Amino acid sequence: MNCLLGLPLDTAVSRLTGEGIAVHTQELSCRKPQQGGSLRVVRQLALADGSALLTYARFCTEAGAGGRAAEDEDT
Repeated sequence: MNCLLGLPLDTAVSRLTGEGIAVHTQELSCRKPQQGGSLRVVRQLALADGSALLTYARFCTEAGAGGRAAEDEDT
């Protein structure tokens, strides 16, 4: 399995399913989750049954879409 870290979740899932690998996903979020943004792979794990577990997180990738970057713009 190639490195999928940092890729958009849908791209990573498409690549794995194209190789015939079953994919399981789980979301990693902080206590105050972001709204919107892009879903990116932050961890990948090959499981014993031949499937893959992709852990993803939501990243605020648009300027002014909230999160720390938007707070910094206001000051």
